[in-house]
Amino acid sequence: MFKNTILFKKENGVSLVELLVYAAILAVIIAAAYTIFDGSYRAYDQAEGQAKAQEEARIAHATMTKHVRMAEGLGLKEIPEEKWPYEIIIYTDINDDDELDEIQYYLKGDKLYRTIKLYGAETEEKFLVGDVRNTSDKPIFNYIHDDNGRIKEVEITLIIDRDPTRPPAAYTLKSNVTLRNYSGS
Repeated sequence: MFKNTILFKKENGVSLVELLVYAAILAVIIAAAYTIFDGSYRAYDQAEGQAKAQEEARIAHATMTKHVRMAEGLGLKEIPEEKWPYEIIIYTDINDDDELDEIQYYLKGDKLYRTIKLYGAETEEKFLVGDVRNTSDKPIFNYIHDDNGRIKEVEITLIIDRDPTRPPAAYTLKSNVTLRNYSGS
């Protein structure tokens, strides 16, 4: 009697509810993928910025070390004493013309600069490195005296950190430079 009657009709296709469920699942997957991509990109950008700052710091540190080592004179009397930890003036012959040239390293905000005044020439200012995080208890320049009170070494410390609130940790370069050609006080 019910042979030809179909109780449940088989339908082909997707219902609206199924389509909405699929769309919601796809949206969650895309949002998760974007979150992972965005986090990875930010971490990469931070690490690359820190690596660039470290490279600039190594170059600046090597240059400062070389110039301080060659110093025939220091211009500390020309700098207020409270700036000594963040500024130095060096007199040396950097271009082999038998005349002393003036080199000044100084911190302006969180950026380290160098000016060079060659004998008889204009002063040239150059940006060396940014993101310098030296503080009053960790100065860039620390002067070490001998028993007679003369400066015999300059301790140079650069602390670089692109973003102190995020990893990686601050990068520190430190060296003690003996003044080879300096005989002043």
